[in-house]
Amino acid sequence: MLMPIDCGGEHFDEKAISTGEMVRTCEELVLYFNRYNTIPQTTVLLTSRSLFPAEGFILEAGDGITTNITGVGCVENTVRTVQQQRHPSFATHSLRSLASQPSGTAKFGFTSSEHDYAQTGQMCAEK
Repeated sequence: MLMPIDCGGEHFDEKAISTGEMVRTCEELVLYFNRYNTIPQTTVLLTSRSLFPAEGFILEAGDGITTNITGVGCVENTVRTVQQQRHPSFATHSLRSLASQPSGTAKFGFTSSEHDYAQTGQMCAEK
């Protein structure tokens, strides 16, 4: 599948990707998520991309990101810095659940060695 990213008017990484290229397997992600969350049967777990941008590429608070999935649609996100919160089970650059949002909105985040980042996104129709 192709998952290009548009960020701040620039177009990045239009490469074919697959779940086989993910840093963690789908099974690992579900295991970690289930450890601290009650998950309804119809839940869809959204993750970040399986490929990393070129060295030196850094998202900043306020950056707008649109990721398109061919044949499915797109998700639009705005990056923001959130209060740093650590949990012993989360390693550097691991995903963590933040909170549920109203229908049609996804909220997710990751931790780095310096900041926690959150992306709150709105699903949009395929472009």
